[in-house]
Amino acid sequence: QVAFRPRRPRGCPFPAPASRARADAGRQPRGARSAAMERYTPMFYAVAKEMAGSLAHRPCGHDGSLSRALCDVLLAENADASDEVAKRVAALRGALAAEVREAMALDAKTAYLLNSGSKSGRTPDPVRAEIRGTAGRVVNAPAFLVGRAAECEVQAVGDNTVHPLQLLVVPLPGGIVVADLWSGGGTQLLSSHEVGNRPTTVRVVVVPREDNSMLRIGVNTTVSFGPRKKKAAKAKDAKVKAVEQAAVAAALRANEAAKARMLDRQRQSSGGQTSTSTGSSLSGVRSPTSSRSRSPQPAPQRPQKH
Repeated sequence: QVAFRPRRPRGCPFPAPASRARADAGRQPRGARSAAMERYTPMFYAVAKEMAGSLAHRPCGHDGSLSRALCDVLLAENADASDEVAKRVAALRGALAAEVREAMALDAKTAYLLNSGSKSGRTPDPVRAEIRGTAGRVVNAPAFLVGRAAECEVQAVGDNTVHPLQLLVVPLPGGIVVADLWSGGGTQLLSSHEVGNRPTTVRVVVVPREDNSMLRIGVNTTVSFGPRKKKAAKAKDAKVKAVEQAAVAAALRANEAAKARMLDRQRQSSGGQTSTSTGSSLSGVRSPTSSRSRSPQPAPQRPQKH
């Protein structure tokens, strides 16, 4: 770990962050980053800190100026313009994702997103994003944007209620961080293992990587994030197999319990029959005294007359 203190660039309205430990070991050193990346570092750090605070349920003191400035920076160039522009856009997204990973790692309540078992320290798997459940694509990037603007990696066209930049998505090993810093409550989480089917307005939320979590970002537009189709199918098959195995085990336990109850009834009934037969056999045996007492007595003889 290396402690560093980036200097405040000229004209940057955001304060330079305090000295802090570098949490991302794979991040490029300062000498390898361009001057543009150095200029945006304080802004990215402030946004990442705000996202981590929102997940930790801490109030943030920023107004909308930080979000608006970030939107202007992220939508400044279109990656489809040229290869050189695509490289700059990728570097910009990577720098922002690095700041988000660092902020999450330094917060005790969000550090689990970077330490998710065997996936810790690995590059997160690609994320499949679907618009309105029909148009989908696999995004393999440290961070990507969702919105109506052409500069977004996942574009939602045909719905004017979607903002030009609606969501910032940062895939992490422990989950997918989704941040809506621009719509002011226009994003609702529709389906997730945490909230079920109750729509919940979100600003910054973590959705699981294993399930397809759906969010409403416009009146007629939804977006879902999850694993690729092959992995989703494997996960679904594994879940179905686990349910089937649980059902078979429950049926076996029920059969064993029924057999045990039947054996208990048979023992009880056989015990009752044995006692009844014993009593009847004993009642049929007569004692000698009783037989003698019940033997017919000879009739008295009348005296003969001479």
